[in-house]
Amino acid sequence: MCSACFWRLLAIVTFVSYIPQYHRLLNFGSSAGLSITSVLTTTLVAQVQTATMFYLFKSAPLMEYGIPIATPPSTRDWLNLSQILVQWICSLLLYVTRKRWLLISSPVN
Repeated sequence: MCSACFWRLLAIVTFVSYIPQYHRLLNFGSSAGLSITSVLTTTLVAQVQTATMFYLFKSAPLMEYGIPIATPPSTRDWLNLSQILVQWICSLLLYVTRKRWLLISSPVN
């Protein structure tokens, strides 16, 4: 299987894993069973992973005679970053949607 096909498959599967939560929130108007803490934690972890990947892309991990040797990111690195970005975007949208439903469904004094 080519790496581009594999990347597409992973990105699609990551997105598809969020569909049941979006479906429940948007169609039923209920966020029962969906922890805001869990969604926020997932979003923050994905954001930290994205920042770490960006740092690793920009740093020079190899040294030769005290001089850094820049190594370009491999296809696997781009695949990893892409999948983490898809996860971060999906969890961020889920967090925003969940917060919106909490605000709409909370009683007004």
